[in-house]
Amino acid sequence: MFDIAAYRNETLDTATVTILHPATGEPTTIKITLASMDSEKYKQISMRVQNEQLKYAMKNRGQTTAERLQANALEILVGATLAWEGIAEGDSPLPCTPENVRRVYTELPFVKEQVDEFLGDRRNFMRT
Repeated sequence: MFDIAAYRNETLDTATVTILHPATGEPTTIKITLASMDSEKYKQISMRVQNEQLKYAMKNRGQTTAERLQANALEILVGATLAWEGIAEGDSPLPCTPENVRRVYTELPFVKEQVDEFLGDRRNFMRT
């Protein structure tokens, strides 16, 4: 039988992904801590973005745009990003703020792709 309590005890609310270099596949200095899709933080972010999308759709006769859907997906990733290390601009560490996260994910698509892939795999948020 599948023990629900045991499953809950095996899950983590956060996990950290090490970003790989897009050309070499070697680990970079970038480590990003994310909220699990099953965490309350992620659920709140997802509901907020979905509610905003529903309001938009109601005002626009149920229609949306691809740009809006991509922006919504980015906002969920930004909200799920809790901390990072190893990201700098020049000689200064870049603070992990929503604005900076949005900027890094936009300017470095390989980072966003790896974060999205990591976040979508529940195995990354399980105790081993």
